[in-house]
Amino acid sequence: MDFNPFYQGRKQLNVTGRSVNGTDPGIGGTITLCAGFNKVPKYSIIIWDFVSESTQRIAECLRLPGRSDIRYRGEANPRLNLNRINASLTITDLKTTDSGTYLNTILNKAVTRDFQLRVLAPVSKPHIRKLGKSSGVCWVQCTVKNGEGVNLSWYRGNKRISNTSSSDIKINLTLPLNISEYISTYRCVASNPAGNLTVQFDKDALCTGKLLTFIHYVQ
Repeated sequence: MDFNPFYQGRKQLNVTGRSVNGTDPGIGGTITLCAGFNKVPKYSIIIWDFVSESTQRIAECLRLPGRSDIRYRGEANPRLNLNRINASLTITDLKTTDSGTYLNTILNKAVTRDFQLRVLAPVSKPHIRKLGKSSGVCWVQCTVKNGEGVNLSWYRGNKRISNTSSSDIKINLTLPLNISEYISTYRCVASNPAGNLTVQFDKDALCTGKLLTFIHYVQ
């Protein structure tokens, strides 16, 4: 990133695809990056740049008495919207290529803020299989395709009893479990910061070779 003589403040927003205003997370969701005020002050020039492999000017807001102009730079992108009133930048239908640094510069105040945006793909569905059974103990294993920020966990009731993750996104995550407590309910949860998927099962049904129910949800 080139040296910016206006840089005075820094704001990191590890939004991981989750919108500031609470709309859909992850790929296909919406994010709003705020310029820091409710209304653009008079005699202000607000610019937004996107930094990935290079720096690209994407939008500008100019406010003078009786005049307010919005300009978009580069290729037309209908997923970008610059608010004329407060200069906030909204990106809809998020894609992984939207990940990067967004610079918000208020030229007349010599202040630049940067937002680190990471858009994650939805976590894959975990799968459970039985490894074996002996002397009242059932061995099972939960597996999920790994990805950025993915974590795999076993829960007994509402208590997490084990978990695993790996920075190597080319491998599958696996997490074994020995079950000997018949009265408990177990579930395997695959999650990343954009959401999670759960396989919930009854121990007795699983260890006789059947998986009772699948419950998939995203938070």
